[in-house]
Formats: sequence, C-alpha cells, structure tokens
Amino acid sequence: MSIAKRLLGGLLGRPRGDLTPRVAFIFACQRSGTTALLDFLMGAGPPIKAFSECDSPLTDQTPPEGGLTVRLNPIPDVERVLAATPEPVRIVKPLVESQSARELLDRFPGSCGFWLYRDVREVAASMLAKWGPPAGAPHLWQVIDESDPTNWRAEKVPAHVRATLKELYAPDMSAEDAAALFWWARNELFFAQGLERDRRVLLLDFVRMCTLPDYVDRALDHFSIPHPSAVGHFRAEFSGKARELPLSPEVERLCRDLHARLDRHRFP
Repeated sequence: MSIAKRLLGGLLGRPRGDLTPRVAFIFACQRSGTTALLDFLMGAGPPIKAFSECDSPLTDQTPPEGGLTVRLNPIPDVERVLAATPEPVRIVKPLVESQSARELLDRFPGSCGFWLYRDVREVAASMLAKWGPPAGAPHLWQVIDESDPTNWRAEKVPAHVRATLKELYAPDMSAEDAAALFWWARNELFFAQGLERDRRVLLLDFVRMCTLPDYVDRALDHFSIPHPSAVGHFRAEFSGKARELPLSPEVERLCRDLHARLDRHRFP
C-alpha cells in the first residue's frame, strides 16, 4: 500500500478503499432509511462527495415538487457535474428515479447501487406522519394514473403491479392501505428490473443496518467505498416502530409476500 493510501486510511479510520472515480447510487421507496445512510456518507469527508437528494446541482434544473427539486437533471448535465467533482467517489440518492436504476448503472461505467428496504408498516407510518393525507389514496392514484408524462410515480410501473393497484384502489380506502401499497409498488421495481441478479447492486435491510454493528461497514466495503466506521451511527431505536399499523388482509398479504422475497435476496 502506498504512503498516500495509508495516510488516507488513517484519516478515515478504515484503511481500505479503491479510489477509482465512480458513482454509488442509493435507491429505495421513500422513508426507508436512506436519509440516515446519506447523512453518514455526507459526513465521511474526502474522498467522498455525497449530493443531497433535493435542491442539489444534480436536480436544480427540474420543476419543484412540494417546493423542492427532486428529479435528476438531463443525464448529460448530471454527467458534467459529476465529471467536475474532484472527489473520486460520488454518492447520488435519486429515489424518484429508482424505476430507472438499471439505466443509471449502465450509463455510469463502474457505478454501483444500494437498494434499501424497510418494514412496510414503518414506512407507511412515516409517510403519513411526514406528508399526511396526500400520502394516502391521492398519492397512490398517481402510481396508477398514466396521463401525466412527468409523474415519476407512474413511470415504468409493471403491468401486473398497475393491474393489482387498480383492483384494490378506492378513493375512500384507508390511508394506511394506500401508503402500504405505494411501498409495495416501489419495491416491486427492484425485481421488475432484475436487480436481484445484478452484481452492481446490494439490497440492504434497514433492520439489519440498525441492529448489526458491522452491517453498513461490510456493505460499503463490498464496493470498496472508503468510509469511517459506521458503528454507532445506525441504532436499534431507528427501527421496530409502528408495527401495529392496521392493514387490510389483502394488502397485508401482498406486502408480507414481497418482504419475504426481499429478505431472500438481501445482503447478509
């Protein structure tokens, strides 16, 4: 190991990391623990540059949603910003582009991705607490409605997912069921893109991130991303909430089955 790399390893607290310029993406359904991961990486310092999810140089040309820009700029513009970034490891969290994860990985050679998933009830409760009634039936309808070409929620939704949502949707459905079905639709995109077979992607379980001290370290090490120790940054109290949220039997079954599929492909 060179003197420079040993010094860098000492500064980071972990003597590892391939400094080949590349991009690491964070994908997921919203409210799945991605902010905790991004915050950790934003505080990691050189040689990492982590871009904020909203109102960043990667999104600033797109129409605001809820007062914030969240969609990625045209890809050539994203490429220019990333190419001008001096840090060799660039972290990008385009959650609203998770339906295009494979395309983004293909576009950026040498890139990798983390897809996070979290218990459906925790996600649904977090959505309702943060966004209120719009996270219920109106929010779910945006996944079904194909009339707006700028709506990221309806982009690349698999036919079987849209058909199931149409069957279960009702304007007066419970907000809990609607939020849970949004979780289901977004996480189905992981399998729709064949990401369970893509060696560039790790599927991370938020519960394990919070309860296994070395889980995040091992996941970052898998892709040789330099980082300080994550031990203590993700804590058990971050997970295990809202497990009693009421869901209808059909929604419960769909989400339980999908969670089991995700568990089978998760990073161990």
